[in-house]
Amino acid sequence: MTVAQQGAALTRMSAEMEDWQLQAADAKDAVETVNRLLSEEKAALLRCSLQFDQLRSKLTAKHQVEQALDEARRENARLRGRLEVLEPLAATLAASAHREAAGKVKPGKHGSLGLPAMAAPPDP
Repeated sequence: MTVAQQGAALTRMSAEMEDWQLQAADAKDAVETVNRLLSEEKAALLRCSLQFDQLRSKLTAKHQVEQALDEARRENARLRGRLEVLEPLAATLAASAHREAAGKVKPGKHGSLGLPAMAAPPDP
């Protein structure tokens, strides 16, 4: 091989090496870009995961509040039922006590709460 041929071969090889170096630099840039995008996606996924956990907690809390409200409504209905039974009895007892206080009725036996169990008929 002549010196000119060797020089041309070295020039070609040098150009190929520069091309490979440019390709390697481009590949390195591409890898860095992909890694940056991957990091951004991981961060976005983490944010979404945290938001999902917060929403799940809120949903659980809302469900617990709804259950507590249902229990309160049931208890309220139960107490209203008892009140409907006790109100007429209280009105009767209040009227009886009022009559006793006015001296129109003699006191009768007292129940367990100290209230008149029955009013005795008035004296003739």
